[in-house]
Amino acid sequence: MHLLQGLIARISSIFSLSIIIALVLGHVALAIPVSAPVHRGAVVGATFGLPYADAEVDHRQVLIKRHEQISSASVPAGFVYPTHHYRRDGDALPAPDKSFNMTVTQGNISPDGFERLGFLMNGKYPADPFIWDENDDIEITVNNEGPVPFAIHWHGLHQIGTPEMDGVPGLSQWNIYPGQSFTYRFKLTNQHGGYWYHSHERGYYADGLRGTFYVRPKAGRNKPWSLISTNADDIDQMEAAEQDFQIMSLSDHWHINHTDMLLVVHESGVPPACFDSLHINGRGRQYCVGNWTTVMSPVELSLLQNFSSINPTGPTSKGCISLVPPKDGYTVKDTLDTMYGGACQNTTAPLTVFSAAKAIKAGRRWLNLQVIDQATNWLYGISIDSHRMWIVAVDGHYVEPMQVDWAQVTIGSRLSVMVELNANLTGNIFPIRLTGARALQPIEGHAFLSYEDDAEDTWNPGLEEDFQYAMRELSTAHVPMSGFVSDASVVKWQPNSSFPFDPLSTVPRTANMTLHAVASQNSLNVWQVASTPLDTVHLADERPMLFNATDGNVTSNQMNPYATIPFGAVVDIIIENNIYSIVGGPNSPHPFHMHSRRFWVIGAGAGPFPNNTVAEAQAAGVIFNLDNPPLRDGFDMDANAWVAIRYIADHAAANILHCHIDDHVIQGMAAVLLEGLETIPAGGNFSEAVVQRPTGWEETQNDTLGQVLEAAWSTGAAASKWIEPAETDTVMPWGDPRSLANSIQLLASSNSVQRSITSSLQSQMSQVQATATGTITAITATVSGHLTTFTGVPSSSSAASASLTANAASVTAVA
Repeated sequence: MHLLQGLIARISSIFSLSIIIALVLGHVALAIPVSAPVHRGAVVGATFGLPYADAEVDHRQVLIKRHEQISSASVPAGFVYPTHHYRRDGDALPAPDKSFNMTVTQGNISPDGFERLGFLMNGKYPADPFIWDENDDIEITVNNEGPVPFAIHWHGLHQIGTPEMDGVPGLSQWNIYPGQSFTYRFKLTNQHGGYWYHSHERGYYADGLRGTFYVRPKAGRNKPWSLISTNADDIDQMEAAEQDFQIMSLSDHWHINHTDMLLVVHESGVPPACFDSLHINGRGRQYCVGNWTTVMSPVELSLLQNFSSINPTGPTSKGCISLVPPKDGYTVKDTLDTMYGGACQNTTAPLTVFSAAKAIKAGRRWLNLQVIDQATNWLYGISIDSHRMWIVAVDGHYVEPMQVDWAQVTIGSRLSVMVELNANLTGNIFPIRLTGARALQPIEGHAFLSYEDDAEDTWNPGLEEDFQYAMRELSTAHVPMSGFVSDASVVKWQPNSSFPFDPLSTVPRTANMTLHAVASQNSLNVWQVASTPLDTVHLADERPMLFNATDGNVTSNQMNPYATIPFGAVVDIIIENNIYSIVGGPNSPHPFHMHSRRFWVIGAGAGPFPNNTVAEAQAAGVIFNLDNPPLRDGFDMDANAWVAIRYIADHAAANILHCHIDDHVIQGMAAVLLEGLETIPAGGNFSEAVVQRPTGWEETQNDTLGQVLEAAWSTGAAASKWIEPAETDTVMPWGDPRSLANSIQLLASSNSVQRSITSSLQSQMSQVQATATGTITAITATVSGHLTTFTGVPSSSSAASASLTANAASVTAVA
């Protein structure tokens, strides 16, 4: 009887936590070069503030020597695998297939009708897209005429043979300092599809330092059109649609620049959980609803009640709530309404239009959208009113097509989407919706799919008419503004069911190296995945780890977690996400990205990973997909969940795994992978132009934001208490963060109980089941079709099981 009473008490204290935690959770023309193409033999950018006189010539000579080695080697020579992927003539480095200049400046931007400071690429916001071709040799000179240093990461490119071009300051290159230039040179080896580039320094890409590019697939590449239709005309139509692709970039936007935003976060303790607008192709509007509770999801309404002590006066003017208590002297509502760009105000600005009429007039029945997620912080999905979408490629690889109504996109990921057009809809216009998918703020942006003959690339509807589209008064949407999809007839994209079409290679059946990562928060503004948070501020000021490692002196960057991966190793990374945040609320979902390569997502599940390795888990009965698993370079990670990825270290890279929520990675949620660097010739064979510290170098860790971030990192690093692993050939300062994560969870769960969170969702439960061994070890609840699981730690060998009805009317136990 005593056990039963304790069990009931334990269940009642956990129900609200477990349920809340899981649920918080225009037409573009073909791009033209941004400068005139460089003729064969010309030297690009040799006069614009380069750190060394004649440095570019020196760099070119080093590249020539490198290609001599690669093309004559009988085995991979460190920069490439296999050799034929990057074979060149040994006597000269060929002129690039396409050359560009890109000048970055700072100026005012107004993408949603509210003006603030941002970045311009060649004087434009958003930047014009680049259009390249599979296997192109690309050379692009970036000129920094702005006020801050940065480097450009080419998101999704593998950088085979060019590890120094990945664009992470302190890891693979130095920053590009104001008044100086850097020339990127890389080959698009067997890569095609939609991609993007962005600053990897601070949060500058949130301010516009980003852009898109599309790589057209080579002739003869196998494509999945016949899995949609076996009709020859349909197949030809889809091929024509892809050739006339339309880029559709997705982004979120604050009315405050990112540097000021981070300063507000650290000053007030209130995280940046709310946005002012969502954009498609850099265009959007801010929408203000008179009574936000009318468009909130049931989950957000419950969170508002359960976290009423943090949100005592209700949602902000932007419909936002917070689960994190502010610092003394601040309130959530005042902070979000005054310090994050001001209170909500309806704005007007031109919106993007994709023309169905032009495609139909040209004889095409399909529209191909290259969806590129450039977000900084939010999770959201896309849908098109009165249309369904075929997802045909993910992260630059064709997949077995899947027809959906709504697709939540991972930050940084890319989808190729086919939309079947209907000529009978002439004269109509339908919103393309970008809908928030986190239960902290109902927010949406939209573009339009137009069947009007005279439609232009943008449309500036009146405020009242546009608001009617936003409120679903002029068109029927697949999803509500809250993003909470409860209609069982709405087909949602399942990323883990997007299997590769025409797989490039088979998945190795076993791994010979396993790394563990845990997404955890050990202090308010510090995040980590390995044994300690990565100090991004310090890293950016230091000599890049790639050069240190090839010099045999990687330890000069010991403040950062890293693992050394031998060339050819088959690596498993098992990533877990805690159920609680450090402040006691539900943990954040995390969109992870790995640089320089794709990986297979071989398994995922709820709760902690049950074993030390995939092989052990397989022996215990856990099912993994080793036949044709999803092939990705990014994935979403829910709270209280694990994901296992597998890849082959088949080319040398100074790589990084990180959360793509920008303030999370800036504040430590990343770890380094030094892969196959032992195959690079001693000293790196890199030119002085890229290795030596530039003459324009300036220390950033002592500027205002740098000092704030460094102080926070020091606090977080001091809180990282873990068992130092025994030093082996494959265990480096990455460490094993699981014991630290467990201790964080004990503290966080204690904080949750102390806050006495109670759940109003209990009345909505359709089923609650619990099993226990002395204490609760698992709770599974189904609420309005959404599944959540809590897993605890068994404390005794005595067994008990309990079932609880929605109103807790009966409990039975067996001891």
